[in-house]
Amino acid sequence: MLQLSPLNRRSTAFVEVYLLLLIGMIAVTRSPAFSVRPVLLGGAILFDLITWPTLLFYGLIARSAKLPIIRLAVAVLVFARIALFILPPTARPFSINLPVLLAVLEGVTITFAILRVRAIQLKYRELRRVHDATTALTGSLEAVLGSSVSALILSEWQTFRWGLLGWWRVEPAAPGQQILTTHRQSGEVAMGVALLVVGLIEGVAVHLLLARWSPSAAVWVSVFSAYGMLFLLADLVASCQRPSYATDHTVHLRLGIRWQVVIPKTLILRVLPIQEKPAKAPDLLRGTLLVTPNTLLILQEPVAASGPYGIRRNVSRIALFLDDGAPILERHPGQI
Repeated sequence: MLQLSPLNRRSTAFVEVYLLLLIGMIAVTRSPAFSVRPVLLGGAILFDLITWPTLLFYGLIARSAKLPIIRLAVAVLVFARIALFILPPTARPFSINLPVLLAVLEGVTITFAILRVRAIQLKYRELRRVHDATTALTGSLEAVLGSSVSALILSEWQTFRWGLLGWWRVEPAAPGQQILTTHRQSGEVAMGVALLVVGLIEGVAVHLLLARWSPSAAVWVSVFSAYGMLFLLADLVASCQRPSYATDHTVHLRLGIRWQVVIPKTLILRVLPIQEKPAKAPDLLRGTLLVTPNTLLILQEPVAASGPYGIRRNVSRIALFLDDGAPILERHPGQI
């Protein structure tokens, strides 16, 4: 017989109680008494479906599992969304749709980070003594807030930092670093600017068309479209102002704000010139966004690639564009 761990038993108990509570509240919404006083009873149901599940979730799961407070905040938002879903539209005191839920979640995350800013600052100063600014910031956020929350904050920070302020700051090469640019000969910047101009024109046209049908939908579509263009702009700026580099022993690939990979040179098996994008594969990382790669790195064993919002992949092949070919293996004796 399968034995459940104490946490799994508490999780199962929480799900069972929560489902019973939902069934009971759904029955209340369909009763004759509810139609007489929908707003009053709707507010009571909303209170019950948010308060009691939150207390149960904290007592049975969050406290024993030592979950960070941000996850409890996410649970509260989910409970609120489910409660509003089962309430009839006429009994809802307010509404939370997906874009609002994401905005509230991000606001809670940023507020939580601000409250812990002192601890983050102290940890950053400690790590900055031996690491670069980006590594120190990443490490300090992970140490204080956890990996999932720090990944969200860092991704948002990089998008706005490079998209809005990136042109005014270039990260210079440190002693012993060989800069590896990817934008000078690829045409990436020209294609990116053209895509941004087209996206801006199309975004305005789509907004005007949607506004006649649904003003709120037009606003949200425009917001997501603007964020997408900001992400693209940030990626282009970061590619120019924060290039990849190589040292005597490692290759640090910084592919815009999309991917970062640190490769020991001893793991590089081959560097092949290519003229088209390789076929998609689980072990392949496509490091270009708008252009065709000209270089394929083949590794002896997989390495970890870090992407936006905490995405991580283990890859053994990396396709990218390098200006002036691939000089990163000039001192590597295993070059083929």
